[in-house]
Amino acid sequence: MESLWDPPEGSDGQSAERVVVAGNIIKAAVLLSDPLARTSAPLWKRSERLATRLIRQLATYQNQRLEEALYDLKTAPRDVGLQRRLAGTIMEVLPGDDGRFMALVEASKVFNQRNRLDMWMGSAYRSGDTVAKWSPHQVSHLARPVSRSGSRDVCAVIDFRAAAGEPGRLRNLTASLLALNDQSLARDRYRIVCVEADGEPRNQSHISDLCDQYLHAPSWGPYNRSWAHNVGAVHGAGKKDRYLCFLDADVLLEHGYLEQVISDLDRQKLGAYLPHSSVLYLDDVSTEIALRQRFSAGGVPPDRSRFFGYRIPARGGSILVKTDVFHQIHGFDERYQGWGDEDNDFFYRVSAFTETRTGSGSLLHLNHGRPRMEVEGRRSNEWLLGREDWSETRIGDLGKYRDPQNDIEGHKNRSGETT
Repeated sequence: MESLWDPPEGSDGQSAERVVVAGNIIKAAVLLSDPLARTSAPLWKRSERLATRLIRQLATYQNQRLEEALYDLKTAPRDVGLQRRLAGTIMEVLPGDDGRFMALVEASKVFNQRNRLDMWMGSAYRSGDTVAKWSPHQVSHLARPVSRSGSRDVCAVIDFRAAAGEPGRLRNLTASLLALNDQSLARDRYRIVCVEADGEPRNQSHISDLCDQYLHAPSWGPYNRSWAHNVGAVHGAGKKDRYLCFLDADVLLEHGYLEQVISDLDRQKLGAYLPHSSVLYLDDVSTEIALRQRFSAGGVPPDRSRFFGYRIPARGGSILVKTDVFHQIHGFDERYQGWGDEDNDFFYRVSAFTETRTGSGSLLHLNHGRPRMEVEGRRSNEWLLGREDWSETRIGDLGKYRDPQNDIEGHKNRSGETT
């Protein structure tokens, strides 16, 4: 979070310490009240405990002004004015020399060190802003598929399922594909393979013009992203390309992204590369702003000072791997079904096999309705965590889910969910 206030000039150490404590209290209060903070259920549970401990420590002061400012912020957690009000109240009423303050400082430090849901509020962000909806028709000219023949430097594989009634997912996919088409890397040096993993090819007519190759992977049960990734790698036209780049269908790549990551891979002689250390999950308004800025003339990166969201450590979103390395480790583990952890497993396995690096910075994630992340309080793929023993040689089988009913029942038996 960018600081919304500065300590007075010449302030002593205690005043500066109160500024830090105030910032962490605001993060904690917003995190507990903002639905967007629940983007990752496992991280949310951990951060909720830390935030609750910090807010409870603040409550020991039993100060009416603090209580009122805190209550008001909980009703509108992204309101910058209410955040400033709480910060100012903390600076005014908290003594810096008693036992309660020392306990508050300690809770603040623990929250700051262990919290993994890092609130991002740009200095130019304004709660309540409204912006016109982005329309992909304004930039449809960016789509420029190329011939499937010949080899490329990189094959970008992006898979998705966008059922009826989920316009946000289709909008995000469209934006992701347009951003892939609009790269500084020469268009004949990369290809785009798009995999629709669904019971029917419901979006083929919309997607085919945005990619070099469209594949339909029949699947009726909960989404299996590992299998869909493997389908794109095995059945796509990029089997002889140097690198595979696996992308989520809701990330927004900057104009120079592919050119930079290919340069990094070649210069560092890497077998795999995660170009970022975190993903910035944007709210609705920030998503619309990012889309408009990304596709404006000039390819200038979006202005993150206008964004609100949460930065989360990530092992997915976008990962590149040498094509031969991908097949040597048998691709993604297709036992992962439903939401989560397949990207962690792949990163750990590829890191153990070849020279792998992680970059810095955050990948932009476009907002959409969140999937069900847990079943009866447990992660969907909890039984697989830490195993990293995938050795199946037949991957990306398009006939894996031949029978719709067996597909659904098989998923239900493993994960306890049917959607």
